[in-house]
Amino acid sequence: MLFYYSSIILCKILLSESQSSQDTNHCTIEEIKHDGILMELCVQREVIGVRSEDVTLPCWFHHNQANNVKRLSLILSRAYADESNVVILDSATNFIGESFEGRIQIVGNPSEGEGTVRIRDLKMEDEGMYVCRFEFTILKMTWFSGDKWRPSGFQAKEGKRTELRIDVHPRILHIWREVVNSSTSWRLLCEAEAKPRPIITWWNPQGLLVYGSESVVSPNDQNQFQIVSSLNMRRGDPEGKYSCLVRNKYGVAKDFVFFEELETTVKESIAVVCSITLIGVIILIVVGFIIYKKQQTTGEGLEKEELLHGSDEETS
Repeated sequence: MLFYYSSIILCKILLSESQSSQDTNHCTIEEIKHDGILMELCVQREVIGVRSEDVTLPCWFHHNQANNVKRLSLILSRAYADESNVVILDSATNFIGESFEGRIQIVGNPSEGEGTVRIRDLKMEDEGMYVCRFEFTILKMTWFSGDKWRPSGFQAKEGKRTELRIDVHPRILHIWREVVNSSTSWRLLCEAEAKPRPIITWWNPQGLLVYGSESVVSPNDQNQFQIVSSLNMRRGDPEGKYSCLVRNKYGVAKDFVFFEELETTVKESIAVVCSITLIGVIILIVVGFIIYKKQQTTGEGLEKEELLHGSDEETS
């Protein structure tokens, strides 16, 4: 019994020393007493990565019975809302899930309780809950059948798992202008993506901030990180280059669109001229066809008269 409590105290000292560099605000510890063995598993409960970049998911496993726990291996799974877990990495079999092939690797040595992994080239579908689990064989001592090694495992419990969030650098997808009323009002639009949700501002040709813009989530985006900002323009607003700036903690994206009242007027004038010209051409074709038909009918009548006149002369 003295040896048991001494082992627990020693384990706690070792754990406190090994975790001195960890962020304890995001680290959880589980303690389970089983056959005199103290086990602790520590994970970072929230990890934030950036799309297209790399991220590290920490996981550490410690115990106080080096001689009674053997063959440690790491299993990392994705946990879903329906309480199902899908294995994406198994260090014992070198298995890697299809969607993570070439993108995930173990940073430490699972046989020593180091289960930290790195995911490269993050994708939005990587976002979610991850479960770190260690499997091992444990020595079970019995009075009747002697000592036996049996398989066992220990994993982060619900509420103490790693949640991976994926953020996004600001990027402008499309910027354009559309007509609201052909003679009095227009709208400038800037579609961008960013996470967390960005601040979107408009700047006029003089470099001054323009107030009154509105931003909404793009109706085509299920992930809620594509935003459309609109700025209403009216006749008399300064003409020139209007800039759209999209900003969050990861940086700034910028693009511009030209606003010119005359542009619409010229286009409308060209459209009117083209329409009038087309109508004139159609009228000329119709009139020409009518004249042609009349001439053809007249010519056929004269021909008949000449034939009749000729036959009369022959009879006489």
